[in-house]
Amino acid sequence: MSVLKKLVMILALIAIVIINVSVYWSSHLLNSAREEADSKRKIELLDQANRYFPPNDLVYYDLGKIYYELGIDSSSNNEFSQSYILKSIDSFNQSLKINPASQYCHFNLAKSLFYAQIFSLSIDQNLWEELKKATALVDKNSQIFFEVGKEFMTRWEELSEEDKEFSEEILKRLLEGRDRSKLKGLLHIWDMNVKNPEVIRRILPPDPRFYRTFADFLGE
Repeated sequence: MSVLKKLVMILALIAIVIINVSVYWSSHLLNSAREEADSKRKIELLDQANRYFPPNDLVYYDLGKIYYELGIDSSSNNEFSQSYILKSIDSFNQSLKINPASQYCHFNLAKSLFYAQIFSLSIDQNLWEELKKATALVDKNSQIFFEVGKEFMTRWEELSEEDKEFSEEILKRLLEGRDRSKLKGLLHIWDMNVKNPEVIRRILPPDPRFYRTFADFLGE
């Protein structure tokens, strides 16, 4: 074997070792950040993780969640809250560039976009579309259907007819799992925001137990 080939092999091995160490250290910093209670320290650890091995969607996802929590923290002043929400949206978008199939990232991005609307921030993204993407990426994940359905029902009056139909379809698929506890949670949101009994009748599965639950709720 020529000296040149040996040198290439040695350099390749060194590169592999460096990559493996970088991946390990990035994961270590990510896990350390998740165990850390202080938000600022979490951000420092995650920023370090990005420096070691940038293309890690989970690091950006965790940054998005931390910035979101800081943004909705009532102790933050309005200027800081807006800045945090913008950083949250940017972090979630960075995560989705690496892993566009993350349903939870689409869902959390939608929540940040909602607060961007509250702060009247100019963002060229639609929170309803992100919620739709979240549900499109799962088959039988009832928790995602439940969370997305709640978000749609909470802002029922803002929805187009198309989005209302989409919401009903998601909730119908959710209740097909025959989990009556999910219905009880939805009924309280329905009572505060929708009140139209036809919406509930359209999403209920053909199961008398669900109709009894609905009747009991109306009786209360």
